[in-house]
Amino acid sequence: MSAIIIRQATLKDKDALWEFIKNAYEGEEKGLSRFKFPKRWIWQFTENPFFKETGDKLPIWIALKDDRIVGQICFQPVEVKIGDKIYNASYGSDMIVSKDCRGGGIAPKIYRSLYNHTKIHMTVEMSPYTRNMKLEQGSYAINSIYEYWYFVKMNKDFVIDYSKKRTKRKPKLNRIVTISSKYFFVNIIFSIVFNLIMKFLKIFKVNTKKRNNSEIVEIYEFNDEHDDFFNKTYKEYNAIVIRDKTFLNWRFFGNKQMDYHSFVLKQNGTIKGYIVLRKPDQFEFNIGVIADIYAAKNDIGTIKELLCHAIRYFDESVVLIKCYCSLIEYNTLLKKIGFFKIREIKPLIQCASSLTKKKLDQITDGWFMTGADQDVDQIQPK
Repeated sequence: MSAIIIRQATLKDKDALWEFIKNAYEGEEKGLSRFKFPKRWIWQFTENPFFKETGDKLPIWIALKDDRIVGQICFQPVEVKIGDKIYNASYGSDMIVSKDCRGGGIAPKIYRSLYNHTKIHMTVEMSPYTRNMKLEQGSYAINSIYEYWYFVKMNKDFVIDYSKKRTKRKPKLNRIVTISSKYFFVNIIFSIVFNLIMKFLKIFKVNTKKRNNSEIVEIYEFNDEHDDFFNKTYKEYNAIVIRDKTFLNWRFFGNKQMDYHSFVLKQNGTIKGYIVLRKPDQFEFNIGVIADIYAAKNDIGTIKELLCHAIRYFDESVVLIKCYCSLIEYNTLLKKIGFFKIREIKPLIQCASSLTKKKLDQITDGWFMTGADQDVDQIQPK
């Protein structure tokens, strides 16, 4: 039996990695790989300003069998504040093992190599298998992040298309969805009733008008003025990935695959917060995305106004608006405005240092996370 070699990938492995990714994702869904490379891959793994290793190394660990790539795990370097100190850390993504090599312990081996290399490793979204594997390796949960939806205007096409997508791997249920819509017009009836209920419920929600002394303007880069604002406010949070101009410009303006639009809220000429929005790609469901939103911890007024700006920005161009958030204060406000909690995501973290872990144990909540953390916001084709 051939030995499995685990090592860090280099740029020389690029073509082999792209072929590996293509085979993995095309096996899952035809056409899916084009959203993973080349644009996204180049941005994510060769242009990250926080990956500072010399030479042609990549933030990817691979497993090889007979010189063939049979597994990978990627990481996104970031700076994170935990307690009163800033650490170098990483987010994990895209753990893949070839189907013909699964069950042989490759995934834990790749993960251990990555973890030993990065020291503080975090994961937000992951498969059940990956979650169990990381828990077995010593990872533990931090406070949850929640996905919220704000329903704008439901339509019959979205109902049937989304339902068929969600039941794709359940043939019997998928058939019921198709028949009920084709012969009994369930999707049309559901859309009409649902919109009437939402219209009624919105009567009791907070109003979305702007404050008189504030303005929201679109920006095309985050600058020193943003850093001055962020440096005055981020220490209020128990734990947060550093969102300075370097991170945000790379995360949103550097990613040419995604059409992000960034806005800052100024009150009397001073920055009080920002929000990053994304309209859906032509291949996606008609869902607007709040990719990131930030203000001082107790400045709920600014967060409210930014969320209301998102509602006005998308208007009726989307079926619904999606937002991710971890803070209790924000979650309460989201519900008041009319967002519905759809699901809970339980991120994991693993620390090599016992002192860092001790600090994390003291943080029972207050970890600030949004859709900008890890790579939660990706193009999800219909």
